[in-house]
Amino acid sequence: MRLDARVRLDARVRRELIVVLALLFSYGFFQQVPIWNEYSRYDLVRALVEDGTTRIDRFHENTGDKAFYQGHYYSDKAPGSALLGVPLYVVQTLTYAAAGAGTPDPPEAVQALAFVEGGVATALLVLLLLRFLRPAVGEGWALVVGVGYGLGSMAFPFATMFFGHALSAVLLFAAFYVLWRANAARRGPWLPALAGFLAGWAVLVEHLPNQQGTRFVCPFCPLSHRVSGPVRGFRKVRRAQWIKLRRVGE
Repeated sequence: MRLDARVRLDARVRRELIVVLALLFSYGFFQQVPIWNEYSRYDLVRALVEDGTTRIDRFHENTGDKAFYQGHYYSDKAPGSALLGVPLYVVQTLTYAAAGAGTPDPPEAVQALAFVEGGVATALLVLLLLRFLRPAVGEGWALVVGVGYGLGSMAFPFATMFFGHALSAVLLFAAFYVLWRANAARRGPWLPALAGFLAGWAVLVEHLPNQQGTRFVCPFCPLSHRVSGPVRGFRKVRRAQWIKLRRVGE
């Protein structure tokens, strides 16, 4: 029995690995020409690494997505994608310097950032989606939905661009997934805390999750194991935000 379980587990892991590798190959194969949105985020990465500031004065001419405030230019995008892109750009800078090539070529640097924060992030989301759906709909349909999302939806083009959409999506879904696992496993309160951390970063990467995230994340908070009473107030917060969104929409 144990041997059969291990074989089934290994087969699932192999299928997941094949799906992830196929997605990463697809996202890496198709490369977009960087546009204003991407350069705005990239300029902030360069400013943080090269100048130690959030001002993009030296780089702003390559984008129209910027803000001018008190004599200085700033990126008008949420800062999370740039903050997470700093370590990768540092590695790129050191690699180019070691090769005597100067600073990284902007289009190549943007494509590398897009692959990590868009492609790798979307592949991780598909992996979480497979593991979330498998108990409910079975292996076959989980693969269909997961691959369909990764290659047959708007997630595909966004996985090849240095936008915040793909990264915020995986962070928000990861928060949902962690709360789902916490409710199922009845574990300690550290999992809801991790979910809050992930949801917070989703807002730092893209503004939209601030409005949408609590509409499906917060209902899970009172269901988590040993969550204190005040956390149940999230339901009231969610209801208030939903009413506010409806009024704005009207």
